[in-house]
Amino acid sequence: MQVSSISTAPYRPRIVRVSPRQILSNNSIHNAGTHNSLPISPSSYEKLSFSFSNNSLNPRSSLAFNRGNQRRQQRQQQQLLLHQRRQVQQRHPRQQQPQLHRQQQQVRQQQVQQQQQQQPKQHQQQQLPLQLRRPAPQLQQLQQLQLQQQVPTTTATTTPTCGKNPDTTGAIFSYNTGSAPTTYTLNSHTFTANDSSSTLTFILSGDPGPKLHYWLLDDVSVNDTATNTNILVNGNFDQGTLNGWTQFCATDANCGNGNYGQLTNSPCRSAPDCYVDTCSGSNFDYLLQSFGTVPGNRYIVSFYMEVFASGGGHLAYVTLS
Repeated sequence: MQVSSISTAPYRPRIVRVSPRQILSNNSIHNAGTHNSLPISPSSYEKLSFSFSNNSLNPRSSLAFNRGNQRRQQRQQQQLLLHQRRQVQQRHPRQQQPQLHRQQQQVRQQQVQQQQQQQPKQHQQQQLPLQLRRPAPQLQQLQQLQLQQQVPTTTATTTPTCGKNPDTTGAIFSYNTGSAPTTYTLNSHTFTANDSSSTLTFILSGDPGPKLHYWLLDDVSVNDTATNTNILVNGNFDQGTLNGWTQFCATDANCGNGNYGQLTNSPCRSAPDCYVDTCSGSNFDYLLQSFGTVPGNRYIVSFYMEVFASGGGHLAYVTLS
């Protein structure tokens, strides 16, 4: 077989014309090399043509070509699968990376919890009144003052016995009209609270006349040294009433007709009113006030008192319980 022409272009079929030749001597029939095929006339040999690819002429090159195609197809399939996987990962990252997704969720939950814990604290700081933002010592003093003003006094007050024998337990001062000053004199006493409340009591007796041996009281205060505040109510009696104070035995039966303790406007240390007591018959009446305290705090009790006329043996006591 003779090849008239061979093209070098890859993978493009060419038409090859083959010159007729007797195939085999033992073949009694003229054919194209296929056993039992129909005979071909000599005139048809000239027109006979076959279509071959370039690699069909060489069996080894044809085998290599087929292997190259298979490898190329495998690479294309692998690239296609890789591309599809990347697309799936981009569309569904949580399914492809469950471990990373769980970690991200845990971090987000922790951040949300921290924000929720910080928000109430920030809100409380914004709602604090101005006085609660003061330095620690001032804040403590303010809280103590508020406690004293808001918490009602729970001191159990025992009704004293009226007459000539007063109960002077806890006396911090005692006076006699024969030796007491006839001008307003400051008296003060300091104590440290042991309980949540205390009671200040004035026990007085006097003579309404004609010698006028009676007592005058004004400007009573109880100062909390922790807050430098007077915690007594109406200590100067300037409200025009005995508001904040409590009286015992202030009756006509005990002190005589109208001689029990009451308000007066003269002579007073500070206008307009003060307290006067002329309980007669050597009997006593009581004026007291209870107030809240903070255990451990120091307090200063102070008041101004005088006897209107010196002489006699009428007594006065001041107690703290």
